[in-house]
Amino acid sequence: MVDLLHSMSVALGYRHAKADINSDAYYPSGYSDADLDQLRSRKLLLEVLEGKRQIPMLAQVYQGAERTETEPSKTESGSPPEPKS
Repeated sequence: MVDLLHSMSVALGYRHAKADINSDAYYPSGYSDADLDQLRSRKLLLEVLEGKRQIPMLAQVYQGAERTETEPSKTESGSPPEPKS
């Protein structure tokens, strides 16, 4: 893999030493972008699981060929009202 990355960098006009590529000093930006996306996704999922964030949803009721859309009513805090007992 190191030889392939080195050959590619030479062909594209970059100067990366094989030692730098092998020691992870060279880190493609696509890898970094993917890592950041995964980190953001994990943090958002944890916020949902911890009750700190809600997932917005729109309920749709289909009756025959007609479609009606309903949205849950919200309180002043922006969260759905508590169910009545």
